[in-house]
Amino acid sequence: MAITDITDQTFQQEVLDAKRLVLMDVHMEAGCGPCRGIAPKLAEIANDLSAELKVVKLDYQHNDVVVKRFAITAFPTLLVFANGSLRGIMRGNQPMEVLQKWIGPFVAEYVAGEQRRLAREAQKQAESQKTQSA
Repeated sequence: MAITDITDQTFQQEVLDAKRLVLMDVHMEAGCGPCRGIAPKLAEIANDLSAELKVVKLDYQHNDVVVKRFAITAFPTLLVFANGSLRGIMRGNQPMEVLQKWIGPFVAEYVAGEQRRLAREAQKQAESQKTQSA
């Protein structure tokens, strides 16, 4: 899955209202070596975890509302959101192994939550069918 560019105006819809886990990369579009260095790693993560994780990026130079809201001062900064809540922050261009180890527990928690939600829905549907046939 591709990485989605977001802005202050689309942050609410793309991140806070998302129905799945979101990894947001706050970066500098120009003049930031670490930002350029992390980009291919994030593309790989977006591709490998496309079913569980939405990856978005926000250019800090043109989106000061979100940057100020989360007091972001270092670039790149990665933020993980689940159900509209900030769950984790990582700063800097980290090795892929560090990124995977950091994001792994968030993904596992999200998958477990989805499995519980689907089980509850299946149980409600079964109970509803049972009631209708009685």
